[in-house]
Amino acid sequence: MSVSVLGVPCLSDVETFPFIQIKHHNMTSTTTLQDHHQHIVLTQHHASLCVSSELEYDFNFNPEKQKSDRFFNPWRVPSSKASSLLAEDVINQISSYELEHGIRGRARQRRHSVNHDLAVTSIVCDMLHYVFSGETDGVAISRSNRINTAKSRYRPEFIGKTLPDILDVLASGQLSIIRQEIGYESWDSSRHQMTKIYPGEGLVALMDRFNIKPSEIRCKPQRECIVLKSTKNGYWDDSVPVEYQDTDTIHVYRNQVHMINEWIGSGEITYHPIEGRTGLRVDLSDRYLRRIFTRERFDSGGRLFGGFWQNLEKRCRKGLMIDGEPAWEIDYRQVAPRILYSIAGVKPEQNDLYAMPQFAGHSCERNYREGFKRLLNALLFVDGSIKKKPKGTARTLPPKISVHELVDMLRDNHPDISSYFGTGIGHHLQFLESQILIDVIMRLMDRGIVALPLHDAILIPKSRVSEAIAIMRITFLSHTGLHIDLSIKEAGCE
Repeated sequence: MSVSVLGVPCLSDVETFPFIQIKHHNMTSTTTLQDHHQHIVLTQHHASLCVSSELEYDFNFNPEKQKSDRFFNPWRVPSSKASSLLAEDVINQISSYELEHGIRGRARQRRHSVNHDLAVTSIVCDMLHYVFSGETDGVAISRSNRINTAKSRYRPEFIGKTLPDILDVLASGQLSIIRQEIGYESWDSSRHQMTKIYPGEGLVALMDRFNIKPSEIRCKPQRECIVLKSTKNGYWDDSVPVEYQDTDTIHVYRNQVHMINEWIGSGEITYHPIEGRTGLRVDLSDRYLRRIFTRERFDSGGRLFGGFWQNLEKRCRKGLMIDGEPAWEIDYRQVAPRILYSIAGVKPEQNDLYAMPQFAGHSCERNYREGFKRLLNALLFVDGSIKKKPKGTARTLPPKISVHELVDMLRDNHPDISSYFGTGIGHHLQFLESQILIDVIMRLMDRGIVALPLHDAILIPKSRVSEAIAIMRITFLSHTGLHIDLSIKEAGCE
């Protein structure tokens, strides 16, 4: 199989990058300075961007427009000789700067030197990716020694206490590889902002000099693919990765994810922009999956996250190609309640577990089905009783009927599993679902089929749909003892 590392569709004639505006000009090279507003006009051909033009870079970016944080990705690396030489050039510039300004009195020890160079390279590559991706709000990065020196299975070993010094040198006027806005914390700790970094003029000049293309940056596998998240203490709390001790079971999980990542990484996966979204940027090198467990338990959550296809809008998946064929999506129907019936040891009587017989024939029957679907799943994930209708169900649940009465209707329809309502079992059901899906992917791998996971669904080549359907059905049956219906459609379609 051939491997497409990075695919980016054609850009429109005028399109805005982060503080970067792309315009088509005559092929000349100039540098101007006007009213403290710098423009560097470069002549370069970015083949993967389908652009043969000059790029005009506007460095007068207004940080007040920042909306959300995109965090520093230390796992980006060069994937070509040119990008490697660019990173090496930056490292040499730092060495010259330190020598000129007397920052270092002696050479770094070998281990420290290797870590320093890896850190610089990762920053440079993430900034290059930032330019090509069209992001607008900068890259958030921590300068905290407490964070950067903490031992963690999730953090790369080359990130340490010297990171702030590296950032400062890269941001110096002499190098101008990055521009940084130092983070802050208010006096009462009620508000804080991490440091933000942006590509600088020096980096843009090097991009032109080495003629760097998007395909020359890739994302390598992270240090840890099994992530354990903390328990959330309330709605507004954020779960964060926590440390854990390895066990034989975790080793099995990790080996499975490694095998899946290696298989998907070698697959022929391409993307063709759909009509109306020709400016969409897709990084086909972003294929690395992690299995994320929740609530500090390895029998909670466990879905596979990552991969560029998971971040695509639903309709944009129509442009996804696997092994040269359009991708099709196969989805388990009503998977959570069916797994719960399996736990209860009961075969459900009704075919559609979200249908409500009380509203059969009603003009809003289909609409109410969606509302009761959300209410049932909320009951499975909540600990305790539900005091109000789930968010977004105001128009999909019957009006003038209290949430308590609606829950009682569900209890009447599902007496065999109603005792599990309000127990938080949904997190464990998600784990069991993830076990089934990983088994499906591994079985498809044995048949030479590339399957991209999409929560409780998979994306597969059109010609392999029949095989995948059979494997998904038999795998669910072997795990639960129950049969299940599937949803089969072309990717991106309703």
